[in-house]
Amino acid sequence: YIHQTGYPSFVELVYPNSPESRAGIRPRDLIFAIDGVRTDRLSTDAVYQLLAGEPGSRVKVFITRGQSM
Repeated sequence: YIHQTGYPSFVELVYPNSPESRAGIRPRDLIFAIDGVRTDRLSTDAVYQLLAGEPGSRVKVFITRGQSM
């Protein structure tokens, strides 16, 4: 992902058979929020920490694709 504070994170690349791929995330999706926390208000490190989570944990990611969320 690419992140700049003040903007939602942008998915640049999704690896085949990755958790992102299995969840249906696609390149060019915008990550609007992670576990209810808006990404446009976070630093790059904070976004990474929320996405990584604890090993084996689940993360709820709200993405926008075009006009849909």
